[in-house]
Formats: sequence, C-alpha cells, structure tokens
Amino acid sequence: MKVDADHASWQWDRKYVKNGSVYKADHTDGRCSVYHHDGPLKLRDGIKAFQRLDGSLHPDRRRDPELWPDEKYYHEPGEWVETSMLATTKQEGFAGHDFWITLDTGEKAVLRGPWHGGSPDGYEEVSYWSSQMKHFAKPNSKYWRPWWERGGVGGLFLSQQVWVDIVSTYQAHLELAEVKRYARTNKIYIEQLKPEWSAPKGLGTKQHGLGGV
Repeated sequence: MKVDADHASWQWDRKYVKNGSVYKADHTDGRCSVYHHDGPLKLRDGIKAFQRLDGSLHPDRRRDPELWPDEKYYHEPGEWVETSMLATTKQEGFAGHDFWITLDTGEKAVLRGPWHGGSPDGYEEVSYWSSQMKHFAKPNSKYWRPWWERGGVGGLFLSQQVWVDIVSTYQAHLELAEVKRYARTNKIYIEQLKPEWSAPKGLGTKQHGLGGV
C-alpha cells in the first residue's frame, strides 16, 4: 500500500493493554500497535535514560541545529542516567532495542527487546511504501524501480473492515474472501481471490466471497 507519510512517524496517544505476552494499543481510526514479550514486567534498576534540563526522563537524546546551535553535534543539553522503571527482561527482538510505552494504567514501562508477531484477531498486517522514502537510484538509472517493486515496510496493522474499505475504494475490481488458514485456530484472514485459481491466495478451509464490498 502506498501512503503519504512514514507509518513510524504517525504519533498518537498510545495506551497499551497487556494481555499475557501481548502489548496492544488501539487507535480509533482502525490502526493498532502490537509488541510481544513474555518476560515478567516489574520494577527494575539500571534502565538507561536521557535526563533533560527540566529533569524529565526520555529514551533518546534529541538533535536539532536550530534549537541547540552551540551544542556539540547540535545535541540537546542534559545527561545520560540510570533509573528505576517498570521493565521486562532483556530479549533480542528488534535487535534488542528498548521501547518505552505507556500502559492503560498510565504507567510508563520499557519493553526490552520485544518481538514482532502476526496480526491480532480482526486485523491485517499491511506492507506499505511511503512517498517520503527516497529511492537510491535516479529515474534514468538501470537500478530504478517503481514504488511497488521496491519492497515495503511491515508492522502496519489495520482492522479488517478498514482494509476492505481501502481495497474497495482504490482497487474496486478485486474480489476478497474471508479465509481460515489453519485447522488449529479459528482466526479469519482477508485475502484476494486469484482469478486464475478461482480461489484465495492462501490455503483456506472456509471461504465467504465479499465481492466488491
């Protein structure tokens, strides 16, 4: 899917609900954000944070030549400290990167190396390409590729109804089907019907044509 902004830059007031090893935040527009981590969440010492001049703690140090023209590398003034926070154990998802989140209780927590997982029930994971992403090759180069051949960015979860609405609006000629892929679960996926197969793209045991809905 082609979009006009980088999904990672979409800021919203995320409140994550913990359900077992799944941390999920819902947005009213049909998006959700999901991380997976099965380590216990508890108060831990030694969490690295950047302390701004106002005393607030943050996961990163900002850099801006207009705000801090006199600072080395234009980094904001402050210092790195270690503090105590709600945090999981350390795992190696996302290359071991730490994610600071806000729980639905209002508490701040650190997911240390959480994992990417499949879409939650009722959602589809969509790969997207943003028009803000720059291609490394020039249009007249042999390496130039149209946007749909450049690969995409994963991790965008949309409710199935929103996804059907998008396809119906921009690719109205496509037919879709609800598909149950695996016998061990009742999870339903939305898939495109392949005309040459007269069947959905994935293997399914239960199909309900949605047509141009």
